[in-house]
Amino acid sequence: MHRIEIQRKTWWTTALRSVLLVTILLYLTDGISEMASLETLAEKALFFLKFALFAAIPWISIGYQEFFQPRYFVSWDDNQISWQLPGMKSITTLDRSTVSDIHYKPFVLKVTTDKGQYEIDLSQFKDKAAEQIKTGLTGL
Repeated sequence: MHRIEIQRKTWWTTALRSVLLVTILLYLTDGISEMASLETLAEKALFFLKFALFAAIPWISIGYQEFFQPRYFVSWDDNQISWQLPGMKSITTLDRSTVSDIHYKPFVLKVTTDKGQYEIDLSQFKDKAAEQIKTGLTGL
């Protein structure tokens, strides 16, 4: 079975990761000098607690996107073709035996079956992934 997923990295996850990295670097550089000036163990613990809470916000956002957002994909094997793309609420699956024709237009695959015609929009995929899907499905 071949399965190609849409890479869901967006500008805001890249921004959050950058903010997180800068925050960690600032806390490490400034934190070492500030740690030397802190007197008690409670002050040191409070310093690291503030850092952990501030760093947790980007990690929670990134984790939500990675694990709870739907995964969009196109997959195929000798028996069936399946896909779920943005804007679709469920996975569409077609038996390979019912497919009569697969025609490719730029960034759109048109799959003709006995029940009707389906369009698979490949514009969300990177060029290399769209090419793999095109060659994989049109070669079936």
